Amino acid sequence: MKKNVESGSGVGPSQAAQPAIADVAPARSLQPVAPEIPTVSEELYTRTREALAREGFSVVIPIKPLSIGQLGIDVATRGRFDYISSSEEIRAIVPSEMEVAINPKHLRVKGSNCQSTDTQIRMIREEEEALKGRLPQDVRDIISMSMPSASVLAQLDIEYRDRTGEPFFTGWFGRTSDQTDRGYVANVGRYNPFHRLLDVCDWDRGRLIDVVFAVPVVVLPRKLAVEERAKNGTPEIFSSPTTEVVFTPSVQVEVLRGEALQAELEAQAKRYTGFGFPKRLGVSSGRFKDSIMGLAVPQPEIYRGRFDIPAIIIGTQIPVAEQYRMVGVEYYLENLKLQDVDPRGYRTPDIPNVVWMQDGGKYRNASVNDARSSFGRDERGATIYDGVGLYVARPQALKDHSVDLPGTQTMSERVPYLSFWGGRQKVFSHFTDNDDPGSYSVSCGR
Repeated sequence: MKKNVESGSGVGPSQAAQPAIADVAPARSLQPVAPEIPTVSEELYTRTREALAREGFSVVIPIKPLSIGQLGIDVATRGRFDYISSSEEIRAIVPSEMEVAINPKHLRVKGSNCQSTDTQIRMIREEEEALKGRLPQDVRDIISMSMPSASVLAQLDIEYRDRTGEPFFTGWFGRTSDQTDRGYVANVGRYNPFHRLLDVCDWDRGRLIDVVFAVPVVVLPRKLAVEERAKNGTPEIFSSPTTEVVFTPSVQVEVLRGEALQAELEAQAKRYTGFGFPKRLGVSSGRFKDSIMGLAVPQPEIYRGRFDIPAIIIGTQIPVAEQYRMVGVEYYLENLKLQDVDPRGYRTPDIPNVVWMQDGGKYRNASVNDARSSFGRDERGATIYDGVGLYVARPQALKDHSVDLPGTQTMSERVPYLSFWGGRQKVFSHFTDNDDPGSYSVSCGR
């Protein structure tokens, strides 16, 4: 039984007619060669992002190396699908780990509906040639377009919806070159724009359907830092789930007292100054430093060995998205409504303060739900504002693992997390029951 998309019929299960053998093109004609992703300097990578943004491709989304089959069973994404084709072929196709750019005003190739798969592949190539013709010479040779896989399109819809609150596929489907059966290829989308869940269906590769379009997706180059990280043997961010929970610190923490504590806060104040926070707050650098140093109070005895990192938290007077950008962290939670969640009512203050925290190693391999249930009476989940402070205090410690911030939550029960990906720290979100072994839940003393 195949689930097809018929012109004007909606989405639903139906028996697909088998094409005559003579009408079926060789499978290789459906599979454009996956483009090699070049590695470039950070400077050229930045120029590429800027040049693409000028052409409207301003939204950059990371793609994880997960097949559509893995997405369908992963606790963080399985609730996003209504139907996934049973084809073993497409469930095994794993995209490269990469970043892609889309144009929010040009999500589908104009006039590409009611076209065959091969025609849509050609139209994407024409889009690529036209775009490259408008880009600088050093940029055009390092970006590419090709027909995305089902996994890429599904991840686009999930991430786009998380950021904007709106679905990527609003009553239409994107075609892929993933072959599900002889003569059939996969499509991803939804027929009803108000339907929350995604369908991954298949249909005859030559059938002309008015709600199935080609999707223009630009593959970005990788930054050199990614390759260097791989050579150094740094663990992958995305790995298979596990239920093991390890309650151990992730790094050896030096207990800070007296002059050492003063020196630590002074160093953090200097970093904030370098990021432009005093100017943003309308105060001089000297006054900013004095106000921070006035927060230096001894670590509570009960915190020692539990919450040993003092972090300066600026507070809510600067929007959190702006704070992350100021410190050089890419923020992907725009348009999401975030709120502090704490059973005892903690709320992030609007003025700077010092928070004592642990970097997440205490709750390694634990979901946010498991971490929350293990918090002591004098412990709370770190908020998204606390995440800025942790990054400023310990930027290097966050490069080998992701950290969940369980003190903040979206309306859809997702929590923000910091992850080092593509050579940069970034803020994403996932569900509270996600227990990826690469994530640690950060907590603070009350």
